[in-house]
Amino acid sequence: MNNQTNIKSVVQLLNQAVSHHQAGEKKEAEAKYNETLSHEPDFRALLASNQQAVRESQTLLRTVFSQAYNNLGVFREEEKNYGQAISSFRHALDHAPGSVEAHTNLARVFRKRRNLEKALASARAALELKPEYIPAIIQLSKICYALRRPDEAIEAVMKVTPWLEKHTRLNIEYGRLLEKTGQLVEARERFHKALSLEPGHILALLSLGGVNFKLDKYGEALENYQAILKIDPENILATTNVGFIMQRMGQFGEAMNAYKASLSLDPGHLETLSLYGSLLEMTGKYDQGLAISQQVLAMPKLEDRPYYTAHITKARCERRLGRTIEALETLKTLLGGPVGVAERSRIYYEFGLAHDSLDQTEEAFRYFKKANSLFLEQGSAFEAAKNDLPDFISTMQKSDLSTLQESPYSLKTEGQEAPVFIVGFVIGGVQVVSAFLSQVPEFQILEDSTLIIGLRRSISKDQQYPECLLKMSADEARAWAGQYHKLKNGNSPETGSGISINTHPLNFLDLPLILKLFPDAKVIFAMIHPLDAVLNCYMKDFVPNPATMNFADFKDISEIYAASMEVWEKYKSELSFDYIELKVENLLARPRREIKKVLNFIDPENKTGARKVLDKAACAEIAGNLFERYPSGRWIRYKKHLKAASKRLALTIKKYGY
Repeated sequence: MNNQTNIKSVVQLLNQAVSHHQAGEKKEAEAKYNETLSHEPDFRALLASNQQAVRESQTLLRTVFSQAYNNLGVFREEEKNYGQAISSFRHALDHAPGSVEAHTNLARVFRKRRNLEKALASARAALELKPEYIPAIIQLSKICYALRRPDEAIEAVMKVTPWLEKHTRLNIEYGRLLEKTGQLVEARERFHKALSLEPGHILALLSLGGVNFKLDKYGEALENYQAILKIDPENILATTNVGFIMQRMGQFGEAMNAYKASLSLDPGHLETLSLYGSLLEMTGKYDQGLAISQQVLAMPKLEDRPYYTAHITKARCERRLGRTIEALETLKTLLGGPVGVAERSRIYYEFGLAHDSLDQTEEAFRYFKKANSLFLEQGSAFEAAKNDLPDFISTMQKSDLSTLQESPYSLKTEGQEAPVFIVGFVIGGVQVVSAFLSQVPEFQILEDSTLIIGLRRSISKDQQYPECLLKMSADEARAWAGQYHKLKNGNSPETGSGISINTHPLNFLDLPLILKLFPDAKVIFAMIHPLDAVLNCYMKDFVPNPATMNFADFKDISEIYAASMEVWEKYKSELSFDYIELKVENLLARPRREIKKVLNFIDPENKTGARKVLDKAACAEIAGNLFERYPSGRWIRYKKHLKAASKRLALTIKKYGY
């Protein structure tokens, strides 16, 4: 058999392999690629020849063997066998040094292995061969960002700006880059552009859901994930993300159901298992949460995020179970690994909480200070918008609201009880009251819901706020109220029945809007000692956004607190509404008596049967579980660090009898 005949046979083997590959028949494709490469030694002499007459045959063979090695490298990469993948891609380049695809693949695997300088060299090698090769540009942008060179990453994409009008994946990757650099609105536009080019694109919907979540647009994020599930009902990422949103919104039952649905599809899905463990810890099931986190950590080939989440859950459960020394050891193990700024910040918060539980106040404060420093570093992209919250509070302090309720609208929907809003400062009071009321099945708890904030942003988009509320017609108010109900019920057109309780703490700042849409709304203002409130914020691992950037420094927190309380006092004097004020210290000390006041206020006729659910024994158990999470008087141990805050809040402390 002559060389030409042999070459033809090898080409046929490669074509068969590619056909199997394209059909998703991995096992068959892999076998054919290996069979193709088994003939490589047969052509060593031909490939080494310098004769001009065999140049064409050499080129064809090098192309065949390069493609076989490259595609086998892709298989090894999918299996996370990165060492073998690198070897395959290098063999591909030995045969075809000008393979842009192999250079790009090599860049991607080096990036995954965190060998960023080699990744950068490979990506640049690809772009030297083909400057507008989109996959290489995408890799270059990711590598530059990983090297903390975001400007270079953005510059890499901007070199092919015209492609943004027609390339779906480039829009997605550019959007992700913008998201990572804190440009969430711009990122959202890129994901929308990707979907306009390719409606129903799963990755674009996942990315859009993620950025909507970060923008507090939980309703829209749920829509994105539900759209994925209509296309692919067994998409585990979408199902898990639905659970994560429900968990963040405090709808723990729905979150649990979503995680269980994901695990029914793949019992070993690491991301879902790690989040499921964190939910068990959040709901007080510490033994179960610990068991799940240990299960995750025992799995091979553990990915970074589940590994990190499982460690945090394990440490928290150990601390809650009184095994704080073990928790500290767990956290030390986590610090020894390759963690980023955000992860390190959260680990320091956990160290602080562990030392606090041991009454090691100064050691705890040292860790909280380090954690907040890193928090500000990771949230630096939001620095320009940091004043949004203080500016809004200042605007409401100065606004004339005297005519707001001259002609209140009757917007109560038949069968729909008046909305209830539990409000207060950021951490402590609201969460404690919500923990009691969430035990009543007939209450629809919207935990930490940003629906009101979202409506205010929409209403004030092209208008002066709050002046626009004075001009709002009855029809407009009804439409906005309807939008609230629709989003509250997962975009269902039905308003639902029963009593809905919105627990976003700072909703009281939007009381003028709430009363414009719901004149019969009921407001529960939940307080803890002002210095405990300030300390709780300082000790909390917030997600960075423009508002939370104000909660990493005692001075900033106390200024926000003082100004917020001035707004609350202004509203009480200028607006007519139904409210009660409640001290959480009293609720935890005398739970049954205090919760009875709350239930009489919310549901005076006991239509929901809430008093039966929250009997003496149930209230005592709930209060017992909450003492550790929200201890009263903790500020006393940190008194020397709170001198300035104590001075700024002296009037509020005195006014409310603390």
